[in-house]
Amino acid sequence: APPPAAAPAPPPPDPAIGGGRPALLTIRFDGRDVAYEDALFDAVSAALERRPSARFDLVAVAPVAADGDEAARHVEAASRNAERVMESLIAMNLPPERLDLAVVTSPAARSGEVRLFAR
Repeated sequence: APPPAAAPAPPPPDPAIGGGRPALLTIRFDGRDVAYEDALFDAVSAALERRPSARFDLVAVAPVAADGDEAARHVEAASRNAERVMESLIAMNLPPERLDLAVVTSPAARSGEVRLFAR
C-alpha cells in the first residue's frame, strides 16, 4: 500500500487549536513515511500568493491519553513531527522568524497531527 498522504480536507476549525481558524493543511502522522512535502509547499505557496507577508503557525496536535506516560509519548511524537515539518518549511526557504510552533492535545485526534495556519 502507498504511504499515507496529507489529508486533502482539513478538519472543522477547533477554537482550542489555531484560534478557530481553518487550517491550511492538516498532516496526519498515522504511518511511518508520511508524504507531506508537496502538499505543504502548495499550501504555503498559495498563502504567500494571497499575502506575501504571511506568518505561519505550526500546531502539533497530540491525542489525549488516560495514562500519563502514554500522554507524554504522544506529545513528544507530535512535537518531533512538527519540528520535521518546520525543517521542511525552512528548507523551502521560508524564514524561521515567520514560523511559530505550538503543541496541544485534543480528544478529537486519533493520531498525531501537524496543522498549518496562516496569519
